[in-house]
Amino acid sequence: MNQPRPFRFATAPTRARSTSPFRLSCAGLGTIAKQRLRDPKTGPSAVAFTRNPRHFVATSQDQEPVRIFARSTGPAYNDCYLGGTVYHDFGGMTLARKANHVIEWIHSESIGYFDSHKIADGVGLWLYGMLVFSGGKDNLARQVATQLSKGVPLEASIVTDSKPLIDEIQRGRLASVNGLRVAGPCAIVRKWTLRGVAICPYGADAATRSELVGDSAQSR
Repeated sequence: MNQPRPFRFATAPTRARSTSPFRLSCAGLGTIAKQRLRDPKTGPSAVAFTRNPRHFVATSQDQEPVRIFARSTGPAYNDCYLGGTVYHDFGGMTLARKANHVIEWIHSESIGYFDSHKIADGVGLWLYGMLVFSGGKDNLARQVATQLSKGVPLEASIVTDSKPLIDEIQRGRLASVNGLRVAGPCAIVRKWTLRGVAICPYGADAATRSELVGDSAQSR
């Protein structure tokens, strides 16, 4: 039996048919992921990190600690939702029942994992984990780590379950989410399961950010 495909919350959305799980993804991932890695056209990030709440081990030759601001409490803009605006309610978030969760590069290839998270009131969701290097110097995770160490402002895109509970707020209505009062038209994802995250040049939430926290982060 085919398993439902995860919901990928990213840029350049495509609408799925009504008979299939809803999916958002970056366009042309299979053919352009590594090309975009070499020459990403990135922009500034709006959110800074606080100190990591978990203890990271020192950088080793085969992995690099990373922290990802994966989703803010505010809106993301995507025309697949009512009004083109969506909020994720952190009060309804659960984490997939695994010890580790995948970190991808633009939803195309796994490059590491996260094993802890923190939801900061009024700010958003942080994920903490490792980029894992395998193979030679052309390893994709190593290339991502190199870009981060050189100051390339990469963002993030969450991966959720394919059947979230979505509250559509019609024009003229008000609703509360993450301590905010928001006006329709918009959508609020009230219940959802976080399955993974992708590091990417642009996320649907422009406030997201990825950064190293090991020795390489200090070397730049």
